[in-house]
Amino acid sequence: MDFLKELNDKFPIRKTQTQKDAFRRYVLGKAAEKEVDAKIEQNGKNKNVVIGNPLTAEVIFTAHYDTPNASLFPNLMMPINKGLFYAYQFLIIAVLLLVSITPAIVIGMGVLQSEIAYAGIFLALYFGLFLLGFKTFINKNNANDNTSGVATVLTIMKSLDKEKLSKVAFILFDNEEKGLLGSKAYKKDHKQEIKDKLLINFDCVGNGDNILLLAKPKAEENQNFTRLKTVFTSGDGFTVGFYSSKKSVANSDQKNFEQGVACVACKKSKRGILYTPYIHTAKDIVADDKNIEFITNKIIEFVNS
Repeated sequence: MDFLKELNDKFPIRKTQTQKDAFRRYVLGKAAEKEVDAKIEQNGKNKNVVIGNPLTAEVIFTAHYDTPNASLFPNLMMPINKGLFYAYQFLIIAVLLLVSITPAIVIGMGVLQSEIAYAGIFLALYFGLFLLGFKTFINKNNANDNTSGVATVLTIMKSLDKEKLSKVAFILFDNEEKGLLGSKAYKKDHKQEIKDKLLINFDCVGNGDNILLLAKPKAEENQNFTRLKTVFTSGDGFTVGFYSSKKSVANSDQKNFEQGVACVACKKSKRGILYTPYIHTAKDIVADDKNIEFITNKIIEFVNS
C-alpha cells in the first residue's frame, strides 16, 4: 500500500488535462479494487473524484490532487503563527515592489524624465516578475504538496473493510492551486446535503513530526470531532495538536465547508515555530511513509469508534 512511492513514480505532476486524466483513471481503478462506487463529478473546468457516497457518509475525507507551479519564493506555511505567516506574505510583496520600483525610477524618472514611462516600467516589471516567479514554471517535485495528502486518502480507503467504507466517503478535489476551485464547485452543487458532515482535509501531511488539526467552529461542535480528538493522540514519535481555525491559518479546501478540519504536518524550529517548508519549490521532495502510516492508523481507529 505504498501509494506515496507509486504516485511519485507514475504521476509526479498533475497539471495538464492529460496528466490529470491518467491520474483519475488510476484512482477509479483503485476504488474498483475495493468494490467502492467512484465517479468523476464535473462542474465547469473542475473534475472532482468522488469515492463512496458523501451524502450518506458520516465523515468525508478529502485532499486536492492537482499540483502547483514553481514559486520564486517558497510557500512557507506557518499554521498557528498567523502574524508571522502574513508578515512573510507582505515581505514577498515588498521585495517585488522594491525590485520593480528602483529601475522604474532610474529609467522612467531619471533617464526618460516621464511619469508615464515610470508607471509603465514599474507595472511591466512588477507583473512580469509576478508571472515569472509564480505562474510560469511547472513544479516537478510535489511529494508533500499534495501527493502526501492523496496517498493518505487512498491508504485510508485501502485499509478499511467494506462495512466501514459504507460509513465514510472520499473526495479528491481538482484545482485547489487555482483558488480552491474544485471544492467551491462541489460545495455549490451539494451545499445542503453536506452542511452537517465532518470533513477532514489532508494537505501537506508528509514532512514534519507535528500533526496539526485545525477545526472550524461548527466542526468542533460535531460529536464525531469529539471522537476524533479522543483517538487522534500523540505517539510513535509524533506530536498531535488541535487548534481552532479562528486562531490559525490553513489555505486549503476545508475552508469551503462549514465543518471543515485541516490536517497538516509541520516541523518545529529551534524557536518553537511550527512550519511546513519547501512548498511550491523544487525542494518539495520529502514526504515520509511514517507520516502516512501514523495518520492512517489514527483515522482507522477513529472510524472504528
